[in-house]
Amino acid sequence: MMKKILVAWCVYFVVVLPLFSQQKVLEWLENNVVPIQSVERETDFDDLIGIREFFQDVRIVGIGEATHGTGDFFKVKHRLIEFFAKEMDFRIVAAEVPFSEALAVNEYVLHGKGNPVEILKGLYFWMWQTQETLALVQWMRKYNSGLPQEKRIKFYGLDMTVSKGAAISLITFLEKVDPNTLSLYFPSLKALENENSFDYMQLSKTRRLEIFGQIKGLKTDLYSNRQAYLSKVTAREFDVLYRQIEVLLQYLEIHNPEESNQKRSRDYYMAENAKWLLDYEGKESKGILWAHNGHIEKHQLSPGKFSMGNYLVQDLGKKYYSLGTDFNQGGFLAVNNGLKSMSVGPARNNSSGRIYSKVPSSLFFYDFAHAERNSDMEKFLNKGIWMRDIPATFEPRQEKVFYFKRVLSESFDGIVFIDSTSSATPFLSDSQPFLNLSKSTNAKRHRGKTFTIQADASITGPIACEVWIHITNRHNVPVYRKIINVEETQNQIVIEDSVPDEAMLISYGLTAKGSGELSLNGLKLLLNQKVIDKEESGFEKRESDGYPLGWRVNCRECCFQWPEDTRKSFLKIRLGD
Repeated sequence: MMKKILVAWCVYFVVVLPLFSQQKVLEWLENNVVPIQSVERETDFDDLIGIREFFQDVRIVGIGEATHGTGDFFKVKHRLIEFFAKEMDFRIVAAEVPFSEALAVNEYVLHGKGNPVEILKGLYFWMWQTQETLALVQWMRKYNSGLPQEKRIKFYGLDMTVSKGAAISLITFLEKVDPNTLSLYFPSLKALENENSFDYMQLSKTRRLEIFGQIKGLKTDLYSNRQAYLSKVTAREFDVLYRQIEVLLQYLEIHNPEESNQKRSRDYYMAENAKWLLDYEGKESKGILWAHNGHIEKHQLSPGKFSMGNYLVQDLGKKYYSLGTDFNQGGFLAVNNGLKSMSVGPARNNSSGRIYSKVPSSLFFYDFAHAERNSDMEKFLNKGIWMRDIPATFEPRQEKVFYFKRVLSESFDGIVFIDSTSSATPFLSDSQPFLNLSKSTNAKRHRGKTFTIQADASITGPIACEVWIHITNRHNVPVYRKIINVEETQNQIVIEDSVPDEAMLISYGLTAKGSGELSLNGLKLLLNQKVIDKEESGFEKRESDGYPLGWRVNCRECCFQWPEDTRKSFLKIRLGD
């Protein structure tokens, strides 16, 4: 009998008490959240007036996103930007995009220069090539058109992941005002005039460090010549140009493991760029940061890894407000063998999204400092809880890995929750038939080995086809890349080299674009002349979708033509009609 009583008490403490605690949390939320009536832009702010008190003394609001491709997150961020701009005099919007390339967006929103669609294409990243982000910059332009210069809202970039824009800006400036200085640094600037880091990372370590030293020298020369340059440009124009040298050096820091340390991370430099913007725009300036939850949150992500928000709160304290976003279910864009509209069902039990979904309001905001005055909410916010965290890529079959355990009060200052979401809408479309066939393997245990890519392929018709390999380090920065074009005649393609010492992931495959036929009689990776994947002795048909077993396939208008013997076979792929 005593044993049964003991078991009953254990069940009570394990099951009933957490439910009771959660019920108290739900009661508080139901009575205290600020319901938001709509995510739609250009509506009145009657429902948002209640949030004003939480941002009175704030200089930077970081507004996050639980996925990079949720249209409703983009819309609610847009609506909050309208509110902060009109009601609280925030005049900076700074996003997780390259600093130099974003200057063209700023010219558009301030002065109407350029085509906004083409300008957003110039930011490179698909999350900024959507109808929702287009609507944001068009609204900024419309808002600014009736305001004096000093009251206009501005758009900047925080990122340093691309060197092209900064290199071109510096070349263009020096061509006009100081050709002699340009001649000293032109080869190094030209080497950085690319959209991705692949070409740069293929340079020898000696050449990379030489470029690094050259750009440091250019920074010194620009500063020394500042007074002379001010006869050609304004002080503010020079300050932006000089910042682009800093951004270029940031790019080189994060792409040179030999020179990096714990502080010199992407998030560290995004925080530095955000603080520079406040200084540049004046001591009364206030800004809104647009980035993923993982960047705007305040907490240390892992030992030695800090977020942008963590660096900002160290310097700004409570003048930085981290506003996360969360959701229960719905659609979003993400990369999975190409950009796709994906969806997830209700959030896992006892996750933040699942708990919030039980609140009657399906769209709301609440502030954590206000909530922590309640003892049940304080316990809830200071206990680790699972929260969805989906970056640019997503794999539905591994949905559980896209949850991150957070202590909410340590990560954010408040949350905007949306129960059911919809995908962002891309404004770019490419109807051309294409195929991407790829595989990846862990490179750590193969460092120093000789790798060999072997392919036997040919094409007929106007198809652009490439066999490729690229290798990345632990920061997902490319350290090796090689591409060989496939010709119409039969191609025996071989790519051979050594796996770099810093390699973490080897990815390889074939990409084709156009209409015609591709014949493939093998595509495999060898390490020290040994095939590491048993499936690579040939191609085997995957019955579920008719694609090759073991390969990631992304395609449009492609048909795999399998012979009767679908094992270890010669493969033909038809692209287009």
